Amino acid sequence: MNSVDSILQEIAEVQRASYLIVRTEILEHENTFLKARIYFKEELYMQVYRNDEYGTTNFVLILHDERVYGRDEIRGKWHRHPENKPYVHDTSQNGEKAVKFKEFFEEVKIIIHDLWLI
Repeated sequence: MNSVDSILQEIAEVQRASYLIVRTEILEHENTFLKARIYFKEELYMQVYRNDEYGTTNFVLILHDERVYGRDEIRGKWHRHPENKPYVHDTSQNGEKAVKFKEFFEEVKIIIHDLWLI
């Protein structure tokens, strides 16, 4: 589902289509590894991590260096960190749903709107 290449492609597509994104930083990138930040404003951004070798994906919305919302995949198993309790591991049916970067971005847009973050 997710790979370094597919996430990079989706980041580029979302960046072209969304007025919300002010900049993107690729912090680390190798063939099987990616760490990037997609900024809405200086203190509000998504951090993306993918390691193809270990099957690990982390999508996180961060405000003032604190997680607001996130979804993590560890060796094919997903959990969610809900926006109202970002340190909880939600393993409900929705929490365990696998997501691609674009799907996470759509969730984040709703959260940003609902919490009046922009």
